[in-house]
Amino acid sequence: MSQGLAAVAPLLLAALVALGVATIGLARLGSGKQRRATGRLARVAAAGRGGTPPAAPARRAAGRRLRARAAVFLGLSWELAPFYPMRWWLVPPVALGAARVAGGIAEALLGPGALWLVPGLAWLLCRWWYARFHAAHRERLFRQMPDALGMVVRAVGIGVPPTEAIRTVSREALEPTATEFRRIAERLAIGTPLDRALAETAARNGVAEYRMFATALSLQSRTGGGLRESLETLAAVIRRRVSIRERAWALAAEVRLSIAILASLPFVSGGFLAVVNPEYVALLFLDPGGQQILAVAAGLLLLGVAIMRGMIRNSLT
Repeated sequence: MSQGLAAVAPLLLAALVALGVATIGLARLGSGKQRRATGRLARVAAAGRGGTPPAAPARRAAGRRLRARAAVFLGLSWELAPFYPMRWWLVPPVALGAARVAGGIAEALLGPGALWLVPGLAWLLCRWWYARFHAAHRERLFRQMPDALGMVVRAVGIGVPPTEAIRTVSREALEPTATEFRRIAERLAIGTPLDRALAETAARNGVAEYRMFATALSLQSRTGGGLRESLETLAAVIRRRVSIRERAWALAAEVRLSIAILASLPFVSGGFLAVVNPEYVALLFLDPGGQQILAVAAGLLLLGVAIMRGMIRNSLT
């Protein structure tokens, strides 16, 4: 195993350096937003004084494009990064470590050549983690949508225009709904129609309820009728959808608990055997045949957990 690791050590080092460069580049992109905003203000001020605004260096623009492509390559979204449950720059090194562990399991089964899969697996894990963060963000928006619509309905009911009701939600709603409605209010401020701003928001965040909101406003503006009644009906429908989703997840709690118990049994029994008979368990780590058996067991365990979680998720969507 040590010879195989030495053979592919340059590849692993190159993968680590590539992920590190991408992470540092993205961090510089995030920290450089304020500098770019300051530069734009300086150019506008120079133009107002009649001077010649300084041109942005082509090299800096190329660097920004390269860092943006690196973010797309890793699956990172700058708009959603503040709402991630962990720092975005922690994901690449954690993914690389998990890929190295999986590469060790594959090495025990397939030989040293399996370690060449580590960089690709690290990239897939990065994209998978960011995709899970984005899915969790959409779920929070979905669960907060009925309360946001309730604020709009109450504001419209007392005579407040819909555009001002949107601004009220952007100030009083919970995150991340407040940020979404704040962006809608910013688009309304530059003259974008309300239904179009909502439709563009729905296309960006992937939440169908925002598209339903935009459709209800568009139909009301074309056909007339009471806006409050339409929004109340829509809020009731979305609230019912949220309650059905929560009920389904509650019913699946027993199955998720069974998955957790089944996944923890090998570790509990292995730990008990390691205390009772350490020499017996040591064969799994020191003997080549035991390493292969351990690798097969770990792979089958991960595959079984993934299949059961996939079955639960498909039944709830």
